[in-house]
Amino acid sequence: MRRWAIGPGAVLHSSLCVAATYLLIKTGQGNKWTATAVFLLNMGYLFTGGCLDACSLIDNLSSVTPTPSIFTGYMLTASSEYDITWTMPQCVLCLRLIGLGFDVWDGTKPEESWSKDQV
Repeated sequence: MRRWAIGPGAVLHSSLCVAATYLLIKTGQGNKWTATAVFLLNMGYLFTGGCLDACSLIDNLSSVTPTPSIFTGYMLTASSEYDITWTMPQCVLCLRLIGLGFDVWDGTKPEESWSKDQV
């Protein structure tokens, strides 16, 4: 289990989300659809566990195993005890990347459309 929280698997999960979010923001020009896509990408990745078993991917780069359930990221790491797995730092990263997507969208709005609180 240590590999999921601190190790190549955790680095892989984080790196893929950061890179995909960066590409979405750069190509989407910061509109509302970009913010929506960033939200769906990061929440979907967190729930599905990236649709792959990162430990087996690191062990054997030729095998990528698709997962059948939408909540696989949490189901693979669930136990009856308090665990620190890759899903904990990934959840924090997920929220921050979603916030970044909405911040970029807010930053592209014309100043005339701002509320008095945004000035």
